[in-house]
Amino acid sequence: MKNKIPSFFVRTNISEKGFIVNLPSLNLNEHLTIGFDKKRNNFNIHFTKDASLPKHEKRHNFILVLSSFRFLLLLKRLETFQNSLIPAFLQKIKANPFDFSDKSYCFMRELTEKEQKTLLTFKKKRSYFKLKKMPGPEFIDFFMDHSEISQYKNGFFTVFYLKNDQLQHKGFLFKFEKFTDFYFVTPVMLEELGLRLLIYLYNYLNTYPDLNTLKFRKILYNRLNNIESTLS
Repeated sequence: MKNKIPSFFVRTNISEKGFIVNLPSLNLNEHLTIGFDKKRNNFNIHFTKDASLPKHEKRHNFILVLSSFRFLLLLKRLETFQNSLIPAFLQKIKANPFDFSDKSYCFMRELTEKEQKTLLTFKKKRSYFKLKKMPGPEFIDFFMDHSEISQYKNGFFTVFYLKNDQLQHKGFLFKFEKFTDFYFVTPVMLEELGLRLLIYLYNYLNTYPDLNTLKFRKILYNRLNNIESTLS
């Protein structure tokens, strides 16, 4: 059983030769690597098989390879994209804790990993957390009302709505100390933001198509196609 559990550790290595970041993948005996190779002068993303392999089988499966110039250009384009989208997005999601003064609304503070396992379950279909059950008196400290929230200068809270004796997940309310406003974002809004980013990346890579980006473009295309099927 122990060998069937994938590793969720993130490993980094930075040196004069470049950098690599190893991330867990959804497949057993495999991890995802994002890196910059100074010798080859390129940025790449590839899957690496951890198990021992026959000599004829390749250990690395590259899905994206960009030259340093293309990579820096992509970062510059993403910065422009961010500067044009994020301010408008933040303006759109401005909120006031008193907007949730209805007694049916409640706020949950940020939980530890142990508390999350006790209270929450992950809903794969919509990619968000939902309460496993109505919390008892022992969990009362996890919840606050709008008057308590308004006193915070910095914080991140999950918003629930009580309906028919069930707590429905509505979104997230957060505030950063350097900003004067609170912001409220729903899972749908986060999906829309991620969708825009996917479309931007796909269009950019398709502007300069080559074999080194083909696999990654296919992944983006399939992801966008699945989202379109879900929305239709």
